[in-house]
Order: sequence, then C-alpha cells, then structure tokens
Amino acid sequence: MSRDYVTDVSSRVSRDAYRIRLARLDEIDAYTVSAWADVERRALEANAYLSPHFIIPALHHLDAEISPLIVLIERAHGGSCELAGVGAFVVRPPSLRFPLPHLSAYRSPHSYLTGLLVDREHAEPAMQAFFEFIGKNGSGWHGIEFTWRSGDGPSSQLLEAVASERRVVWHEQSRSQRAILLPAKCGEDAITRQLSGSRLKELRRCKRRLGEQGDVTWKMLSGESASSFVVERFLELEHSGWKGKTGTSLRSDAVHETFFREMIEGFRTAGGVFFTELSVGDLVVASTCNLVSGGAGFAFKIGWHPGYARVSPGVLNELELIRHVPELCGELAFLDSGADDGSFIDKLWEDRRDLVTGVFAASPAGRLAASSMQQLRRA
Repeated sequence: MSRDYVTDVSSRVSRDAYRIRLARLDEIDAYTVSAWADVERRALEANAYLSPHFIIPALHHLDAEISPLIVLIERAHGGSCELAGVGAFVVRPPSLRFPLPHLSAYRSPHSYLTGLLVDREHAEPAMQAFFEFIGKNGSGWHGIEFTWRSGDGPSSQLLEAVASERRVVWHEQSRSQRAILLPAKCGEDAITRQLSGSRLKELRRCKRRLGEQGDVTWKMLSGESASSFVVERFLELEHSGWKGKTGTSLRSDAVHETFFREMIEGFRTAGGVFFTELSVGDLVVASTCNLVSGGAGFAFKIGWHPGYARVSPGVLNELELIRHVPELCGELAFLDSGADDGSFIDKLWEDRRDLVTGVFAASPAGRLAASSMQQLRRA
C-alpha cells in the first residue's frame, strides 16, 4: 500500500494543501503515469531522466532488485487533487559520503542528471511540501543526496532557497561543468567560432575523403521516421565500436537493450525522441540518439562505424547537428550533452551548465554529520 503524508503549506505560499504520497513502482497506474508526463511537460526545469518514460523502464529492467520510493507531490484544490511534482529516491544506509540513513535521488546506469521534477506553476509550494515532509515524517532519514543535479538552473535556485528557509542545509561535495548546445546560437557561424582554422581544415578533408566513397548525406529522424529500423541501426553502430569490445554498449547486455527499446518507444510515442544519421551512399556511418523533455533536448548515446574511424564520422555528424539545429530544433531551449567534463563534445559545443553533487542535511544530526564530513574532505 502507498503511504500518504498530508502537508498544508497554505499559510505561507498557497491557498491549496499539498500532500506527499509515497508509492511503490507497482502502484504507479496509467492515470498516474499520464499525470506524471503532464508534470514533465510543464516542468520548471526540463529533465528527461525524470520522465516516466525513462524512470519506469529503468526500474523495471536495470534496477529490479531495489525498492525505490516514488515521491508524488499532490495539490488539493476545490475538492480535486492533481500532481504537482515527482521524485524517485532510494533509501540508503550510512555511507562515507553521508554517515547517517538518508534518501538518495535514483540514478540508473544510464541517467546523466538527477533532481526533483516540479510543475512550474506550483514549484515553490511543491518544494515547500517536499522539504516539510522530509523534516517531519519520522522515518529517520537525515538527508537527501543528489548526484549530478543541475547547479545553475531555475529548479536548482528555488530548491536551495526553499531548503534554506526550512533550515535544510545544502552541503556541496563536488561541482563540474557539462557542454550544452543552444540552438539559438548555432549554425555555420558557431562552427567557425568554436573550432580553430586547422581543425576546420582537417574536418573538411575528412568529409571530402568520405565523399570519395559515395554521396555524403545527413538527416534528423523523429516521430514515425524514428522507426524500429532506425533504432536497430543505432544499436548496431553503438555496439560495433569500442563500447562493444569493452562490453559497455547497450547490446552487450540483453537487459540494457530491452530497457533502451522500451524507453525509446515511450519517448517516441510522446513525440520526444530524435536520431541523427550521417550516411555514405546507403550506409549509415554515424548515429546519435536524443531525448526531448519539457522543451529541452538530451543527447543520450552515440555510435559510429569503426571502419570509417579515420574520417571521424561521429564528429562530422555532430557538426551537421550544429549546422542545422536552428531550423530543425529551434524551439528547444538547449541540448544537454550528457557528457563528462573533458569529452570530445567540449570542443564542439561551446556553452556549459553547472552540475553539483552533495547532500541536503535535513535534521540536526544530519547537519552536524554533513558539516563534519565536509571539514574532513577539506582537510
């Protein structure tokens, strides 16, 4: 059975009452999934990795052994109840990062961003209810750990402000930057602005050498065009390179491939996936898979033909995206690369976003423990 925690924050930020409901995965019915997807579309800050189309397949296939808590923040209004926020968390025992029992934001092996998904129209009271729940539920959780949380977006700013107001202290453990692409700043000028003359000359030479073997074409595929054939080509390319050799490709493990197919179908049905393909004649030599959520894009995985490695097909594919993204994806606020700091994409995508990892210490003991651990790390 799900557990309900009723929290009324009407005296501070809203005339409505907000209820926190904890649910197991098997209690998430079709109605809740639909409401969750609506929150995703109206999110204060986009995050494809908090979409029901991502979280549910990941929990079913990749982390079936854990018992996650799906935190549903519900708004009671005029006799009705609607979803205002969603989070997925795992109960963790004491660890070296936080030496007391705590919640940790769920992160699958293929999740590149965590956080809390909240409706932008009800973001502040929803976050107020969330932190009040954490502070008063009597569960013994002393903190909330986030890995790779947005560190500079509107959700991050509000989350930390509300936490501070509730005397929940954020203890940052690490900060990094991730490359993002802003469609409004892209096009041919962005390529010449980002790359040196010698690098541009080299890549043009690669494209000419590729063209000696056939016509070089590039396309973006979404909606019905993102068919099962496109998915199959992508999986084959991603597996054929170094990821396949090291056993880290999606196809290396049937469970991960099943997750990917189910996740992509969910996003495709919702109109939230696109692939890019670079081809020589009829042969696709590079492919990328990208997710769309809440008005932003998220680069998920890439693959290229190892037989064409000398002409950098993956880089050429990315250059075409930069060249054409204003006309094809101009409505997106940004594309998150999902890449680690120092990735090859850093040399192609010029803008950055901050990511933070740390703990919100929610109890007096939690605040003392987090502060002590931070001092130890500094020492």
